[in-house]
Amino acid sequence: MYEDDELGSLRGMIEFPCGCKARALIYEGSKGQFSVQCPICGKYTRFDSGTMSAVTVRPVRGAVRKLNLRKPPSR
Repeated sequence: MYEDDELGSLRGMIEFPCGCKARALIYEGSKGQFSVQCPICGKYTRFDSGTMSAVTVRPVRGAVRKLNLRKPPSR
């Protein structure tokens, strides 16, 4: 479901550095970094929403498993 003011809160778009025509949308108030796999070629990209830049990176293998091991067991 989309909000009516979704385009109004859009800060900009960052193109994937792999050369594909895919883009990531950056919204107002977003900060930090995130990694996404390119929907066209499959390469991984790390986006920085503060500087509006993108860098192609290698995938981090086993990251989810390592983060899950840090959490205390839930009861």
